[in-house]
Amino acid sequence: MAERLIPQAEEPSAELKEYDQEWARVTSAGGLAAGCDHARMLASIKTSVLYTHHLRTIDPKSGALIGTVSDQQAELACELMRSSGQRIDYRSFPTPTVAK
Repeated sequence: MAERLIPQAEEPSAELKEYDQEWARVTSAGGLAAGCDHARMLASIKTSVLYTHHLRTIDPKSGALIGTVSDQQAELACELMRSSGQRIDYRSFPTPTVAK
């Protein structure tokens, strides 16, 4: 994919640091997906896919994505997977649900 999925930063966010120090460093430095052509990988799938897309939002202060992927990124991923000729079932769950 031409655009970066995770913007580079000099310093990882506090949330990333709390998750995993090394993962935060590699993610913010831009090395997380080095050597992995995601577009080629998604366009080469060989089976049907159920893609569930959960909570995501944009931080109003920083403009950074809070979540795994944005709606636009999910749309592009689905397009790439469909290009392989496989069935893609996309389900959007943008808000958290509470178990009862």
